[in-house]
Amino acid sequence: MIQVSPRLMEATDYYIDHPVEFVRDILGAEPDPWQAEVLEALAAGRSVAVRSGHGVGKTAVAAWAIIWKLACFRFSRVPATAPTQHQLFDILWPEVGRWIETSVIRPMFDVTATRVAVRGHEKLWFAVARSSNQPERLAGHHAEHLLYVVDEASGIPDSTWQVIDGARTTASA
Repeated sequence: MIQVSPRLMEATDYYIDHPVEFVRDILGAEPDPWQAEVLEALAAGRSVAVRSGHGVGKTAVAAWAIIWKLACFRFSRVPATAPTQHQLFDILWPEVGRWIETSVIRPMFDVTATRVAVRGHEKLWFAVARSSNQPERLAGHHAEHLLYVVDEASGIPDSTWQVIDGARTTASA
């Protein structure tokens, strides 16, 4: 189990409300203004949709949001999905892994092809990649700190959205 220092806890408390600074300080990236708006909206507890475009940084901001949620919110869960396995396993999940691999918090996580878990709490504190073709695979995720990440949301079937909406029962989901 990871021992958490008081200084790290203070930093975590700060970054809960400051995800842009988390991305800058911990992940070493500089968000574009629109990416900063997305991160700030998530910190304010709002649902966020990002307009489609090519090469604008949507996948990066999704990866940053996943890592921020895991690093700053104790026992958080982050189910992530996309309309195709290619989008999920070849684009989004490698992006998550890339940012973790180069960050100062790398030792905090176990990263696999389908899961990122906080060491010592692998069964309770994690992000998981699940394809959207079987909506029931996204069901049952209930946690005080829950974030669903949907990449390329326009391709997600209505039945999957119903499962996601049904799981968002806590105030901070």
